[in-house]
Amino acid sequence: MAVIDAAADAQSIGQTEATTKQKTGLTSGIYNFLSGLPTWLLWIVVVIWTLPTLSLFVNSFRGRDAQRSGVFWDLFLPPSVVGEEGSAVEAGWDAFTLDNYDQVWNSQASGGLKEGLVNSFAISIPATIIPIAIAAFAAYAFAWIDFKGRQGMFIAVVSLLAIPNQTALLPLLQTFAGGAHWTIWGTDKTVSVLPDVGLQGTSTAIWIAHTAFAMPFAIFLLHNYIKGLPKDLFESARIDGADHFTIFWRLVLPLSVPVLAAFAIFQFLWTWNDLLIATVFGDAGGTISPMTVRISALTGEFGRNEHLLTAGAFVQAAVPLAVFFSLQRFFVRGILAGSVRADLMSGDDDRVMMENPNTGRDDMRIARAIYEPVRQAILEALEDLGEVPFSELHVEVEQRTPPELWEDASLKWYTTTVKLDLEAKGLLVKSGSPQVLSLPA
Repeated sequence: MAVIDAAADAQSIGQTEATTKQKTGLTSGIYNFLSGLPTWLLWIVVVIWTLPTLSLFVNSFRGRDAQRSGVFWDLFLPPSVVGEEGSAVEAGWDAFTLDNYDQVWNSQASGGLKEGLVNSFAISIPATIIPIAIAAFAAYAFAWIDFKGRQGMFIAVVSLLAIPNQTALLPLLQTFAGGAHWTIWGTDKTVSVLPDVGLQGTSTAIWIAHTAFAMPFAIFLLHNYIKGLPKDLFESARIDGADHFTIFWRLVLPLSVPVLAAFAIFQFLWTWNDLLIATVFGDAGGTISPMTVRISALTGEFGRNEHLLTAGAFVQAAVPLAVFFSLQRFFVRGILAGSVRADLMSGDDDRVMMENPNTGRDDMRIARAIYEPVRQAILEALEDLGEVPFSELHVEVEQRTPPELWEDASLKWYTTTVKLDLEAKGLLVKSGSPQVLSLPA
């Protein structure tokens, strides 16, 4: 019986291994096939993907009749007339017009995008700055302040990412329109948790909604970055007598510029392109309506002006495109910051990869033009003085390096970063508390 069971087990294991190899082989085959696709084929996919946007852009320079009577590439053909006598429409490059943009910019029916542009800025800028300010403080607290219930609160905040924003629209609308009230169970007594302050239909209601919906992702993103900053940097600041606010303001914020900029781009684009929240909490096409709400009203009561939507869409998209392309360097650096230690130097200088003894990985980068002078200054200071307290190391480095090398709030960071690398390579040792640095015996 045992022999039969052993044979059955061996057969089952063999079938499992064969199935695994088959799946691995299939996955590997698909990967190799996709990796081997020629570049020209990918460019064809890019062109096909871009065609709908190109057609909308071209149609934004064609009138309603031209859009209805022909395809978008008619604009690139010689002048001609399309249609029967009495309903003929100009085609070709003669159909080019800027009337669509003039109408959407000055349209009285929808309030005009000129006012909508101002309203969009009035909504997007505060709705971007407010969550960044709150989330930065919260992320630092979750990362470096030890208080009771910290981990549970952080998990609860991050868990809110899984809740759809739409589920909170009705409760928020009721709160903004009439306040928040709670009826005590078993009694007729009602307690006003939040009185009615008339928020509905104001820009403040839209700011609060955007801030609430953005907070979980903002805290998650900033926490991952701030948590990755070297521990020795904070120890050095505490030795110097800095409190939490000083550390946050003088060290963490300057070092977190890439990730703050990345989230600012995310949040600004989301609030600028938002239609749902502005419609629900705004004034229904009134004086505070942003561009998205006014564009949705361009078509008119019976959809007779649908040809204006293309021009309105590109007017509205101009600002997000300008913001993204002007700040894309910060965007890429900030997004990578949560998983890989991003360098904190601007520019494209040659960089040195260094080992972080706190993580055991080569996850720190620094410009070679900074690394070499700082490394030499640290070793010279230890050789001259024998021992140097860690809290005074940056002073010794500053005295041994040219002043133009440093930027605001970067001296301690680079000194600590290079010190960690030298420590990992065994070129210096630390002892005692507070730390004292020396060369190895």
